[in-house]
This record gives sequence, structure tokens and C-alpha cells, in this order.
Amino acid sequence: MYTAPLLFATACSSVPPSRGADPCLPAAPKEKVLQPYYDFLSHNDKVVSAGKLCSFSPGLYDQLWNKLAEAEKTGLPPTAPIPQSFYQLEKEQVTIKVTQEEAYQIYAAHLAHSLWLEKKEIVPWSLLDYHEKQLEEILQPSGLFNRWDDNKKEYSFHLLLDNSPQETFAIATEAVPSFSTQKAAMIDIIRSTRHFRHGIAWSYDGNGNPTDDHDPQEIVTMKTMEQEQVSRHGCQTMSPYIIQLGKSLNIPGRYINGYYFGDGHRSALFEFTDQVLAHGDDVYGGNTPSSKLMDSYTFWEKEVLSHPKGDPTAAHNTMVHNYKMYLKYPDYSMFYGYCKKGGMDWLIYAFIDEKFGPFATMEELRDVEKRIIDLSKNCTEFPKDKPDQ
Repeated sequence: MYTAPLLFATACSSVPPSRGADPCLPAAPKEKVLQPYYDFLSHNDKVVSAGKLCSFSPGLYDQLWNKLAEAEKTGLPPTAPIPQSFYQLEKEQVTIKVTQEEAYQIYAAHLAHSLWLEKKEIVPWSLLDYHEKQLEEILQPSGLFNRWDDNKKEYSFHLLLDNSPQETFAIATEAVPSFSTQKAAMIDIIRSTRHFRHGIAWSYDGNGNPTDDHDPQEIVTMKTMEQEQVSRHGCQTMSPYIIQLGKSLNIPGRYINGYYFGDGHRSALFEFTDQVLAHGDDVYGGNTPSSKLMDSYTFWEKEVLSHPKGDPTAAHNTMVHNYKMYLKYPDYSMFYGYCKKGGMDWLIYAFIDEKFGPFATMEELRDVEKRIIDLSKNCTEFPKDKPDQ
């Protein structure tokens, strides 16, 4: 195991001065294979600042160099073990605490992975494409951990555990057939989740009594979530799942709660690619093509995020894109609603008499009515949803 030298500012005197060099870095590692990583950091203070590397403890620096050495030796993204507390989960436990050593290993693996992607040019874009706030979304532990308090030595994960960038990168690369642009990669990631379903937290028998026929509700790893093809907590796990897949390709993203529908739902925001998954649950089913599923970040910044959480105008604006897509790509639920629940009256109820205001005009509803009648052959059959066919 490689141990980084525990030398700080004065050790940098051996490194030739360069534009943007940051004096807070420790001395360069002795292994030549790690020198390019040190050079990249010492020449790019934006990355050092965004990752808050100047605040790293010696132990965390040790782990970072160890994980980079691991990636260089194996030719694979670094990894970190599942924390021991995960193996002691109680029923429906959604949060786990981890030790400092475990937290350091996991965080260092993710940070090393980002640097490894950069230096090996695994993806055709660069960390240097992003401004500092976007870099923070990739490089800081706050986007990975539920709690990261190095002073109190308190670390935890909530709902979703992404301990191994190697596993997450494998899921992402399986979803993304070719790396053209970050935006195209995110569309591919969305496409890979369309067959997932919302987790079932409880179920009842014919007499209204609760049964044990429901999905697990415990915190889940990225790998298990991909294998189950179930988002155990709906938008609360799907949004960070998609974000972590993007970040494994060095694409920044973050989630927020409380804007969609003016309630506690979770959304995924990708400023650089100008994309927003308004509601994590949007991926399940429907007929909207994956390339059209996400809203515009530019629109959200102006019409949603400029308002406080719970604001009715903001809540309305979070749903505008989805309703437009329903009108353009009617799905099974619309066929069923129109044909079985009241025809045009149902459309008016669903699109105009909505809690936060109208999402369509009567002209638009008359147009979608014609298409529903045509596609369902006058309500004699309901086509199955095929969003990407």
C-alpha cells in the first residue's frame, strides 16, 4: 500500500512554479506513475478549490494516493468495500453510519476515479469544462454522503450507498454505448432506467389487511438497485441513482427536494447539460421518448428555483414539461382515463382543473382527443407504452 508523504506547503518548493499551482498540496508522490496526477492538481487550482483538497487530513491524502495507485496497477476504476454496518441492517433501516476509515476509503475512491478518468482520457470531456460549483458536485463528499463531518468524525449514507465507483462506472458504461457528449450520455442513462419500477412499501389483501408482499425498504447499493430494477423509495432513490451514474462519467449533477408538485418529491438537476429530471419517478413507463423526458435547467433556474419551496407558481412550473409531453405522446394511462373514466370530461379534469392551474387549452385537448380515439381504434384497444420504439 502506498503511503503519501505527510509534508505540506514547504515541500512544494521542489516543484517548479507554474501558473495556477496551489501551495496547499503535499509533496509529490515518489512513484512516477502518480506524478501526472500531482501535476494536474498543482496546475489546476480550480479543481483543488472545488474539491477542498487544502482541508484534507493526512489520512485522507494517504487514501487518495492509494486509490490512484490501485487504479494504475489494475487498469480499472478504484473501489472501496461495503461498510460493515451495511451487513447489520435492521428491517427497513434506511441510514447507516460508517467509520472514518470506511468513509475515507469510499470518498477517496470516488475522487481518485474522477482524476483517473481525466488523466486517462476515458471520456472525451474534461473536469476543466466545468465551473467551480459544478466541480463541487463531482468532487465534494456532500454529493455522496448523507453526512460528512470530519471534525466530529461522523459519516453516514441514506437510502442509497455508492461505495464503489468501479461498480457504478460499470453500470454507466453498460448504459452509454458511446461517449459523444455529456447530454447524450445522460439521455442514455435515463433510457437505461425506463424498465425500472417504483418500490412497493406496503400491500393489502382482499380484506384490506396488510401483507408481507412488498419490496425491501432498506438502504440499497447501486449494484443491487440495478439488479433489482426497482427504486425502493421511488423518486428519493431514483434521482440520486441517476446522478451517481452521471458523476461516474464526470458529469456534474445534484438533487433537490420539495419543488416538484410543491411537495417532498426529489428532482435531479444537471446544469451543465441543461437537463432536469423533474421527478425521479418520471422514468417509469409512459410514452415520452427518453430523449424528451427531461426538462430544461435554464427554464427551472428562471421559473422554478427563483421561487421558494412550496410556492404554487414554482410547483406548477415543475410540471409544465411533463404535461406537454403527455399531450404530445399520449400513453396507456391517458387511453384508459379517456376511454374508461369520462372522455373529454376526464381530460378537462386532468389537464385544466388541476390543483396548480391549467396545463392545456381546450384546443390542445380536442387535438389529443382525436389522437387518442385514432390510436385506440375508438377505445377498443389500449396500445402498450413503448417510449423508445
